[in-house]
Order: sequence, then structure tokens, then C-alpha cells
Amino acid sequence: MAYTRATGEEQALYVAIGAQIRKARLKRGLTQIVLGERSGNTQAWIAHLEAGRIRPSLWTLVTIANVLRMPMVALLPDAYQGDTEIVALQRRVWLLEAAIERIKCACDV
Repeated sequence: MAYTRATGEEQALYVAIGAQIRKARLKRGLTQIVLGERSGNTQAWIAHLEAGRIRPSLWTLVTIANVLRMPMVALLPDAYQGDTEIVALQRRVWLLEAAIERIKCACDV
């Protein structure tokens, strides 16, 4: 997958996003290899992402957030998340939607 390198002031943002991704990945017990496979990336690409050395696309962040079972906004540092009450509500909605999907999948088996 192609990527663009972060430069200048953007670097701190991408380092923070990478740290959030790493924290969420470890919390879910996933390796970089597994996260990469499930998101259509390589382990090396995930390592670069977590280190903040690249600028992921919005679609990539959405895909990774879906793999990590969390709303994409949760990957952003607090300063970029906006109203924390709205973010908390978005997380609850996302968790409910994910639970409904799991129930649907269980019924289809």
C-alpha cells in the first residue's frame, strides 16, 4: 500500500495516532502481522504507522478502527476528538452496532 511521509508539525499528530493504534492493538491481543492481514496491510506498514512515520488515509484509519472494533475517532488524540460527550455517545452507538452484528452472525451459523 502506498503511503506519504509525515513532515513538520504533522509529525506529532501522526505519532499520537500511531500510539493510539498500538495501544488498541495490544489491548485486543493482536500482533502487527494480524492487524496488517485483517486491514489489508503488511506488518512493516503497521510498524511504520504505529511509529508515526507515515500519513494514513482516512479510509485506512476507518478500516483499522473496524478491525480494532472501535470508532475511528477513538484513534485520534483527545485534542482532535472535539466534544468528549459526543465522542462517548459515538463509542456507545458503535459498540451497540457491533454487538448487533455479532448476534446476527451467530444466528446465521
